[in-house]
Amino acid sequence: MMSLNADRRRDSTVVQVNLPADLENLLQQPWCTAAIKKKVMRISELLNKLPPESSVVITSANAVLTELFTHHGSGTFFKNTEPIKKYKSLADVDLKRLNELIRRSFGRVLKDDYWERLQGRLNTLYLSEEYNAAAIVTNEQVDGMPYLDKFSVSTQIQNDEKARAREEYYYREQLEGQGTSEMLWEHVRRDFKSLFWRSRGSNKINPWYFKRSEGSWSDGQWTVFWYGVSQPKLSYELVDFAAKLPSSFTEDDDIGSKASIAE
Repeated sequence: MMSLNADRRRDSTVVQVNLPADLENLLQQPWCTAAIKKKVMRISELLNKLPPESSVVITSANAVLTELFTHHGSGTFFKNTEPIKKYKSLADVDLKRLNELIRRSFGRVLKDDYWERLQGRLNTLYLSEEYNAAAIVTNEQVDGMPYLDKFSVSTQIQNDEKARAREEYYYREQLEGQGTSEMLWEHVRRDFKSLFWRSRGSNKINPWYFKRSEGSWSDGQWTVFWYGVSQPKLSYELVDFAAKLPSSFTEDDDIGSKASIAE
């Protein structure tokens, strides 16, 4: 996701604005004049009245052809996205719905004691408003490093984002990996300066992970990823810990091979 804080193009154009998540931050930017604020609020009101898949692009009259007929575009892309909320306790969420999200996303059934074991280790749970995406970060006994235990996006959201990327072909290079999954990742990345996680070696999402990690290790069965780790000794300890973790899922109840995220 092209965030308002860092991902500006060289000509200072904001490439993408996710509403309502980016709205407050955008309006506080020093370059956001009264005229820009008025325009942004009108766009927000318009998108709220349109179907969820709708979007708005602002560009100059001189750049319309570039916007319409090139892959890289030239303006600012606005779209509504599902708000992400943070929780510190499982008591504040609907575990039945969260459990179903993970089942649909991974194509696997969680072990019966998963939530009970998670209770004392939970650091932060990120959950979209309609339970279409979730990330679970835990506290583990590895030099205080937080661990991304689950990163889950519903199969419907995954399919919608793929379809949208095909339809918006002229924005494809800028919007690769955009949408709910990227916004969820940015929430996690913003809060945790260092993190590690693992993914099955056969996971189709691994190329997405490689782009967002600073280091990785694989033995074929598992790939361990991390960022914010500068000491080689610590990376070895993280790999050793992650590779030995028992599976969260009831392996015999595997119900498919959907594109899971972090396990």
